[in-house]
Amino acid sequence: MCTCNGQGYLREQLDSILSQTLLPDELIVCDDASTDSTVSILESFKETAPFPVAIFVNANRVGVCRNFAKAIERCSGDIIFLADQDDVWLPFKLATTMAAFESHPLCGYVFSNAELMDEQGKDIGRDLWSSIGFDKRLQARYSAGDQLSVMLRWFSLTYGMTMAFRAAFKPKLIPFECPAYATAHDAWISLVLTSIGAFGIALPSPLVRYRQHSAQHASAGKPLGFVELVKKRRSDMAQTYEAFAGVLTRLAARLQDVDPNSEAVSRAKKELAERVTHLRARVSANSSQGFQRLKVVFREAISGRYGRYSRSFKSIAKDLVSS
Repeated sequence: MCTCNGQGYLREQLDSILSQTLLPDELIVCDDASTDSTVSILESFKETAPFPVAIFVNANRVGVCRNFAKAIERCSGDIIFLADQDDVWLPFKLATTMAAFESHPLCGYVFSNAELMDEQGKDIGRDLWSSIGFDKRLQARYSAGDQLSVMLRWFSLTYGMTMAFRAAFKPKLIPFECPAYATAHDAWISLVLTSIGAFGIALPSPLVRYRQHSAQHASAGKPLGFVELVKKRRSDMAQTYEAFAGVLTRLAARLQDVDPNSEAVSRAKKELAERVTHLRARVSANSSQGFQRLKVVFREAISGRYGRYSRSFKSIAKDLVSS
């Protein structure tokens, strides 16, 4: 678990860990230089918890990705669950996830859907997967083995508080590549593991209540229609797409150290290269005018990459008409 000025919701999250039908073997917490009562709440919890709790406090703030890397490096168990400070785990989260690992001994990670709640803990009326567009068709593609291409449609398909992974892969994951505007530790973990053939298991049942509030590092957001997509500023899009392209390029470079004869790695390199091409083509289209823009969009459309990595016709229309 990573914390930073989380006193408002932390006790509820800790209580939900205590309420698990299968308790964890340990809780490792890295606090990122909190200035509120977060650390004292953790210390109080440590005194009565029925499992070991280790608390590490950063002298200076290091940010979410580096803080999670520090916490993960200190974990001693075989399966590592990621926890945020402001969510609520449903009682069967640990047991259900562990059962998935046991049923799929070759998988690298497991993640689930989540219920969405507001700041006061009230149900918003939609779940995480429907909010980000991970519909039944894409879930079927993912489960059928087309995992990396499905994941690359988003900057983050796997949200940390819903996921767990095998600790044996820590050396391949750290250091994280988490630049601003691009991706986070959870997306990096799932992208690396999928690329090296350590596939994921997607559990459609919500195992977490995911709190949506203004102070959080990331949120599920609301589903964007065509009008909202067009209104998004081109400069913001370009910055995000270039940063994500950089992450994927560095991931491809990291794969050079993996078995060159691996079929999964070979496929991943090609997939990553295609996604980078598409990202940079969309940046080029939105920085061009007239015939040049039309040419770039047409080339991407006939390549099939809009359908594979973006929102198909909605994304094509956005790139044609945005200004």
